[in-house]
Amino acid sequence: MIATPAKDTPGRTDYSLTTTGETEFHRLLRDALRRPEHRPDTLGAALALLPALTREEAITLLTERLRTLETERTEKAELAELGTAPGTEHLRELPRLWEHTARGGIEWTQGLLHRLRSGTYAMTNDNTHTTPP
Repeated sequence: MIATPAKDTPGRTDYSLTTTGETEFHRLLRDALRRPEHRPDTLGAALALLPALTREEAITLLTERLRTLETERTEKAELAELGTAPGTEHLRELPRLWEHTARGGIEWTQGLLHRLRSGTYAMTNDNTHTTPP
């Protein structure tokens, strides 16, 4: 990142990304969209910066996220059905919670993919943006 004093506003500094910073920005953005993490702040930042990607790339990354969530949901559902030692049956609630969380992530990701495919949001290098009714 390069800091430059603003010409017209004393005390203000403007920042611009270097080539290395731009590469890192896109790496972090892509990872945040593709990987379902249990930190909503990472995904929230990626959503705020989503238009920095092309529509096709965002769809590809979110499709990867969807596949991962579907695998996670299946694994957690299977784990919830495993036997437990007497007195620890309540521990099945953990994989049930994780399965529920994955189902919600799947539903939301499918909806976002639909909105991106239908041109709801303006994206980089994109002329297919439509204003919703």
